[in-house]
Amino acid sequence: KEIKINAGRHIIKENFVIPSGYKLYVNGGAVIELKNNSKILSRSPMFFMGNKNNPIVIQSRNFDNQGILVINAHEESEFNYVNFYGMSNPSGGLLGITGAITFYQSNVRFLNCKFNGSQSEDALNIVRSEFFINGSFFENNQYDAFDGDFVQGIISNTKFFNNGNDAIDISGGVVTINDVTINKSRDKGISIGEKSQVDIRHTTVIGSRIALASKDMSDVSLSNIKISDCKYGLIVFQKKSEFGASYILANNINVNNVERPYLVQKGSQLILDGENIKFKVNNLQNIINRNETNWNN
Repeated sequence: KEIKINAGRHIIKENFVIPSGYKLYVNGGAVIELKNNSKILSRSPMFFMGNKNNPIVIQSRNFDNQGILVINAHEESEFNYVNFYGMSNPSGGLLGITGAITFYQSNVRFLNCKFNGSQSEDALNIVRSEFFINGSFFENNQYDAFDGDFVQGIISNTKFFNNGNDAIDISGGVVTINDVTINKSRDKGISIGEKSQVDIRHTTVIGSRIALASKDMSDVSLSNIKISDCKYGLIVFQKKSEFGASYILANNINVNNVERPYLVQKGSQLILDGENIKFKVNNLQNIINRNETNWNN
């Protein structure tokens, strides 16, 4: 019950389905191309073990694919030196799957991986799982780069460049973010919501519309953060009626060339270097919706 894919070129033209109870091993130097609207669907763990000199490539040059979906795997998967290019999300009967690469109730580690040119709502979506991302790179993805829903995990030593929406989007998660660089995310560098608890350290956000948003009863701790060339810096608010106010505790924040460094909705709280930031607005939702000319101080 072990499936092995060796180095060399492999073309998948039909859905590649792995049932529960198996293990998939892929060796360095393998190039896997998904064509003809095919996908990889697994209920078992995957071990893609590339290395610096022999990475693994998973690609779809014409975007005619439905990505990779792992559901209820019984063991943690690992991807090491894997480059993903041109992935898209499943369609048809798999409603609600927004990630080009999706792990649902399946723990996973991504080490030294690249996610490039995703056409889906999320380049990587992890749901109700534990994860570890280190030494990786998300670039030129059409919408969100990483989306974690009800997860526990760590993102470290990772870069996000030129992604079309949010670089990191956490909902209902307990996550540590350390030594991360985000450059040119068109909406938010980091979005945190739905009662998440997130600790962010030694992180830089450049050229995003919003550097970091804490919303809907989320509790965020920041230290040694650099924010530059953004329209908004730190914003704290309630978005959904079923939740409540949010909180940020921030220390050693370096802000440069930011139009509005801090926005706090009444009821929420931002503590910056021990000081309660007083700049509050009645309704931040207009900013989130990009209706930036109609909100009240």
